[in-house]
Amino acid sequence: GIGYIFYEVYQRSNTLSWDSLIPRTTIHSRHYYFKRIFAWSFALILLSLCLFGTYGDYSGHALTRRDRIAFLTLSRLAWSVGISTIVIACFSGHGGIANRFLSRSCFYKLSKLTYGAYLWHALVIFVNYLGREQPTHYTLPNMIYNFICYTIISYILSFCTFLIIELPTVQLLELCFKRPRKLQ
Repeated sequence: GIGYIFYEVYQRSNTLSWDSLIPRTTIHSRHYYFKRIFAWSFALILLSLCLFGTYGDYSGHALTRRDRIAFLTLSRLAWSVGISTIVIACFSGHGGIANRFLSRSCFYKLSKLTYGAYLWHALVIFVNYLGREQPTHYTLPNMIYNFICYTIISYILSFCTFLIIELPTVQLLELCFKRPRKLQ
């Protein structure tokens, strides 16, 4: 999707240049390292602000109305920009350790199920809370247990969806739109 568009713009830029974010050359100058460190710091700061932005509510120092409005308005945009910066860095070969970690084969296999798990998890949580007869007591062990159970059940349902819907559909499309063999 959008990562591919950014990559194409980066590769074919004449007047529009991504050079201020990602350097084109592999010459390791002072600016090269500065740009990489700046991009990664920028992304990690944005992601940290999104994760821990409401910490004051839970530590006894409640956010003001203005701060809460700013957080709720800008947190989704900041999360998207932070993740996009990391994706562009990894996609263009400037990911370093993060790129090597995220390029492992186990993540490739899980990537086929991740969107399905995303679609299923809300229903799994809803069904769990719908079936309860008494209020939930939120403790740390309870939250960890729920997280693990929701994740496992969502991925199992996603795997079933993959086997029942996605895999036959892909095979049918490959059968219908078979590429012609090259002439030798």
